[in-house]
Formats: sequence, C-alpha cells, structure tokens
Amino acid sequence: MQSGNMNTLFIGIKEFRKNMAKVTADALENKQRVIILRKNQPIFELIPLSKKDRDYWKFEQDYFDDKRSHWIKPAKPTLF
Repeated sequence: MQSGNMNTLFIGIKEFRKNMAKVTADALENKQRVIILRKNQPIFELIPLSKKDRDYWKFEQDYFDDKRSHWIKPAKPTLF
C-alpha cells in the first residue's frame, strides 16, 4: 500500500485515545495517514485501506463466515 499522495496528520497518543473514532473516520474519508506520537516521537502509523482492499477483506470475511457455519457447531451446555 502506498502513501505517496496522502496528507499526514500527527497526533499525540492521549489525543488519539480520546478521539479515536473521529480521527479514524476523518482519516478514512480524507485518505489521510495518521502518525501517532509519544513524547514527540512517532510510535505508530495508521494508513486507511483503499476501497478495493476493504472490499477484499469483506469478501474474505463473508466467504469464511459462510463456510464455517456449515462445520462449526456450537457446544451443547452440560448440566452438572
């Protein structure tokens, strides 16, 4: 995944924790990478998935959920 044409947001870890939902939603909408800092040192980089990658992960999840529903049976509770 390339981040060549993306804007970058630098954010402290405490602020990121407080506003995680908004920061990630904005980053996805604006195709913006997020660098999370602790004591002004980068510790994480978040890069939104492209639409194509999101569609692939959704397909894979749906495919395996469908396959698993046929062979995974819930455990029956045992009464003691």
